[in-house]
Amino acid sequence: MCRSSRTEPQLPVPDLVIYLETSVSELTRRIGSRGRGYEQKIPANYLELLDMLNHKWLSENKTIPVLTIETDGLNIVRSKKAQEELRQKVRKTLT
Repeated sequence: MCRSSRTEPQLPVPDLVIYLETSVSELTRRIGSRGRGYEQKIPANYLELLDMLNHKWLSENKTIPVLTIETDGLNIVRSKKAQEELRQKVRKTLT
């Protein structure tokens, strides 16, 4: 059943959207290295479609500030330095 957007609750507008941009080739590499069975069969063309739709949404969004951070060379999961760099970028954008 499709609901009208008028019946959906209004979500608060975020102060900032943080978009962690990663190339499809890097996503594929990370998926492989994690070894999660349910991720292994995600086709690259699906990741490419998601990437295209994300970029489309971000380019059409004119009301919410977006901080785009290129993450191909960042390991924010394991690197304290990368985590701190990310925090500093977010703080700088919000102030």
